[in-house]
Amino acid sequence: MPLPSPQRLQSWSLPPGMRATRATRALAAVYEARPDAALSEPEVEAALAQAGVAVNKVTVYRMLDRFAAAGLLHKQVDAARVTR
Repeated sequence: MPLPSPQRLQSWSLPPGMRATRATRALAAVYEARPDAALSEPEVEAALAQAGVAVNKVTVYRMLDRFAAAGLLHKQVDAARVTR
């Protein structure tokens, strides 16, 4: 999966302090490829690993929180109390 360029991410209006790192670009690519997907943290972690970007669980949670705070993702908790 090709990663979006840092310049393309800048057009997403990333929140202050968020850098366009390889992990950030990979996360953007995951959601760009599946824009209507409601993915849990383990699903995101697996998608990133499949893309060849090893990111630990804490980093994934932090990136998801930052993307949600920036309005790039919508965060919801399902009936099984899984955040997607």
